[in-house]
Amino acid sequence: MSVMASARVEDELHAQASDILKQLGATQTQLINAAFEHVVRTRTLPGSPTTAAEPEQPKKRVMTEQQRAFLTEFFQQASLPAPAFPEGSLGTDGTEYDGLLAQALAGEYEDLR
Repeated sequence: MSVMASARVEDELHAQASDILKQLGATQTQLINAAFEHVVRTRTLPGSPTTAAEPEQPKKRVMTEQQRAFLTEFFQQASLPAPAFPEGSLGTDGTEYDGLLAQALAGEYEDLR
């Protein structure tokens, strides 16, 4: 069941708000319901200093030692040893890269024979 609520609003304020609600694709009923929900949730009026000054802070998540150890091991196993290519082994023309790639894949190709 729903209740009909009525209020007196200044003509100019009503006109401005109605235009903005239309731009937002919202209705006056949605506006009133949102205001009532805010009052119930925060026990304050929308825009009151206590509401604006005290935004809800997100809760901090803490990682357990077991989670930290798991992630550390995971990233160590998933990472290449640094440096992957010796410094200066890659030229600017790409030929050194082709040679290194062929060398790295040679074992796999030999296994296919």
